[in-house]
Amino acid sequence: MIKLREKGFTLVEIMIVVAIIAILSAIAIPNFMAARSKSRANACKANLRQIESAVEQYAMDATKVDGDSVTMSSLSPTYIKKTPSCPSAGNYGDSSSYDIGTAETGLTGPVNTFAVGGTPWCSIGSGAAAGGYPHVQYE
Repeated sequence: MIKLREKGFTLVEIMIVVAIIAILSAIAIPNFMAARSKSRANACKANLRQIESAVEQYAMDATKVDGDSVTMSSLSPTYIKKTPSCPSAGNYGDSSSYDIGTAETGLTGPVNTFAVGGTPWCSIGSGAAAGGYPHVQYE
């Protein structure tokens, strides 16, 4: 009698494939998370550049001087098509209302209020005390 060999994968072969997939995942997932974080930071920087540019244009048109406050409602839709939102769900404000010690909110002043000649900031990742990193600032 001729024995037919059953076709299929052995347990060892399946375990090797699973181990290879696990190793590749261990390498790829941290890289993906870092790229995602960097992408959010770059998007936030772009928003801050647009806000600063809009504040300066508004200040020239409305004859504002350094230190005058400008709200987002003054900028939108004339100087910015729509109010930018932080990709990490943070709040935008001015550097004069930014407090590194306040890790949860970062901004101590009114949100979406900017000073002419000031530097816009984002509240996400602001405090080293919270284990965060100093968030993006347009330079």
